[in-house]
Amino acid sequence: MKTRDLFFVDLEQFDRAIALGMNAAVSYLLLARGTGRDHSTTAWGINSIEQRTGIGRRRAKIAVGALCSQDLARPKRVGRYPGYALTLGETGALACLPNTIVDGASDEIPPVERLRRIGSVEALRMLVRAYGHHDLADNGGLDWRLVRTTFQMTEVTTRGRYRILGFSSGEKTGKWEDPLRAPFAQTPEGNSKYWEAHTVLIEEGLLEEVPHLVEGDTDESEIIMPLPLAGSRVGTEVERGIAAAIDEALEVLFSDDAARGFYFELQNFEHVAIVPDSFPQAALVGVFRLRYRPHNRVTAQWFAQQARAQEIADGYQELARRSSAREPLGLLPVDIRNVQHQEIKNSRDQEDLKKGSKNLTESRWDQKTKSQATAPRSPLAAGASR
Repeated sequence: MKTRDLFFVDLEQFDRAIALGMNAAVSYLLLARGTGRDHSTTAWGINSIEQRTGIGRRRAKIAVGALCSQDLARPKRVGRYPGYALTLGETGALACLPNTIVDGASDEIPPVERLRRIGSVEALRMLVRAYGHHDLADNGGLDWRLVRTTFQMTEVTTRGRYRILGFSSGEKTGKWEDPLRAPFAQTPEGNSKYWEAHTVLIEEGLLEEVPHLVEGDTDESEIIMPLPLAGSRVGTEVERGIAAAIDEALEVLFSDDAARGFYFELQNFEHVAIVPDSFPQAALVGVFRLRYRPHNRVTAQWFAQQARAQEIADGYQELARRSSAREPLGLLPVDIRNVQHQEIKNSRDQEDLKKGSKNLTESRWDQKTKSQATAPRSPLAAGASR
């Protein structure tokens, strides 16, 4: 029988466990880690807490006793062994967590134990709550409309139907509507405590900031593509490949002496992008992404998008090839989703796309381009930071 590599935590009950202190909160997570498909019955108990954390046996008994006294857990035999049944809250709000936050990966100190040693109960609460609101497939991580890093944008120049943009890092910003802020008072002190917990998760490698190009800095905008730095360690390798392909394309686009000054100007920015004119309000935001991910349906959807990210990089490599060959640049698709692009009315662009598509495989371009004079539809993908 295949074992699961994830478990579920009732967020309402975990908040109650947090109120009992760090040991009770950690013990609750350990008990939840041992549950099965009912998300309640667990054979894990005091021995598991003692073996998998730095909590001593006597204090583990006290912590579990506190959970039982608040009816968060009830003693229950599991087969021949003593166990517990975790009670479920009224809201039914569950967070899907990977086993690795309790077990650790390889020989590392597990994330939950690291946070226990630091003593940041707020960071532990934020970590668990984050798993309840993390959406890789739709948002690339936590909803960037609620919490993000902003970037200052400069349009350096244009090339054909592309804008060449440079971005400099701005500041972290968030809204009180962010569900991760719910436990914090809406005061300057509460705001400071929120960012302190957030910083702990970043410093402990549990949360990373992944820059994404978005349609605009509005609540109704969507992600265009991930844009982590090529030489960074954030995001995925295929996501970093997009920035590498953009760098290669810029090198070719500004290779002549007359335009070389633009290339050197771009070196002053942290991030650069080649953006089609179909995204006139494009902006760069830092998306916060959990680094330990459960293997569930949402993660699988995100991995499917990752497969399309390579095609974004391929598109920029094709742009470099066309520039090097002195061919019309046309308008290549560079967005994440399977969105049919608007008709390209420029006849030279249409011919350019027809010529370019001969060098590309059927899987990379939408088959509708055979019968329609539209830009190719590329199932490209998203997600990463510096």
